[in-house]
Amino acid sequence: MLNCDHLYYLLQVAKYNSITTAAEKMHITQPTVSLAIKKLEDQLNMQLLNRSFKGVHLTEDGKKVVEYAKIAFEYLNKIEEMADERNNTSMGELTIYTIPALYHMLSK
Repeated sequence: MLNCDHLYYLLQVAKYNSITTAAEKMHITQPTVSLAIKKLEDQLNMQLLNRSFKGVHLTEDGKKVVEYAKIAFEYLNKIEEMADERNNTSMGELTIYTIPALYHMLSK
């Protein structure tokens, strides 16, 4: 089974055309992203990125994988939204957020 984190890292690298920039934006290390993408390439038995001194670019296979990964993440987001809606409406709960100072004043 594919690792969703590895696919997400690939999406971020594709967005920035840079492993380093993607890693910085995700607040993780560059070697973590590089290793994850290498593992994904090994698992799929295809090269997803062309690496050079000027950065990285998607291969044709990489472009297709990114296209499908975007669709997959859209569906995953829909599942999460559905679960959130179900959980929020079935519980009959209302959550009110206040600033701590107001809560402190009301609790006296």
